[in-house]
Amino acid sequence: MTYSPSYSSRHSYGHGLETGKYLVASLDTGKPLLDGFYLNTDLDPVTGMIKQKSALASHSLYGVLKQIDMRKDMFQDHMYEIDWTICKVHTSLFELEPWMPGNSPIADKRRVALENIVQSLEQEKRREEITTFQDLRLLSQDLNEAISGYLSTNRAQNVFKDVDQ
Repeated sequence: MTYSPSYSSRHSYGHGLETGKYLVASLDTGKPLLDGFYLNTDLDPVTGMIKQKSALASHSLYGVLKQIDMRKDMFQDHMYEIDWTICKVHTSLFELEPWMPGNSPIADKRRVALENIVQSLEQEKRREEITTFQDLRLLSQDLNEAISGYLSTNRAQNVFKDVDQ
């Protein structure tokens, strides 16, 4: 069997890659995952493989960093929404201040319900913080792997660059 870099462009095996002149990553980064020179049969197989691994490693690194940023943004959005809702509930509680506890059973029931809402929202904030911490811990492990892959492919690329000179 002969080496054919264009073989990978004809078969994506359903891994989230689109086929065509360029293979574009599923993260919608807008950057070609495999550029046209990988499909060039004039490159020797080793150089083509190392350049392909280097592109995949840098794309993987970029993808993990993007996921970390997206998770942090999602956390900030959730915290803002929860805090805003808590402020609205506290406003409703302040509106009940003219009715002292024990004077109006309806106001007392409303006060207890609002305090329960605040308590559940605070619990939701704690759950979101824990979930975000767990997600970022997993993403940091992925980041370490991506950095390791990126550095190793760059070292291999530099070795072959030194050999070519």
